[in-house]
Amino acid sequence: MTKNQYFCKRKPTSTWSKINKEKIELLTANGLMTEAGLNVIEIAKQNGSWCILDDVEELIVPQALENAFDRFEHSRDFFYTLSKSRKKLLLSWIALAKTEVTIEKRILEIAENAGQSQLPKTFRAS
Repeated sequence: MTKNQYFCKRKPTSTWSKINKEKIELLTANGLMTEAGLNVIEIAKQNGSWCILDDVEELIVPQALENAFDRFEHSRDFFYTLSKSRKKLLLSWIALAKTEVTIEKRILEIAENAGQSQLPKTFRAS
């Protein structure tokens, strides 16, 4: 059985996950990348969307979040006991914020809630 996967055009500011990049490597190695696809990747590299999730994929915690953990007792312990997928979710939430004010707000919300052994309200089950 042959497996086919459809690839559609991406928006210039779409983010690129590790899985997306691995698929690109495979397609490139097999000579299956089109010029249009390579152009979209080049645009992503120029505007930063190619690498915006790199630290998230590696679970690198921003220094500002580490500093915020210092302000809320037990917050660091709670955060580091979360599953890999939950940590990625929270780190992505920070990384994808569009303004510095929003980044700071999200960092504070994560640390403050972690100090209460809970996720930010946005990520709690209803």
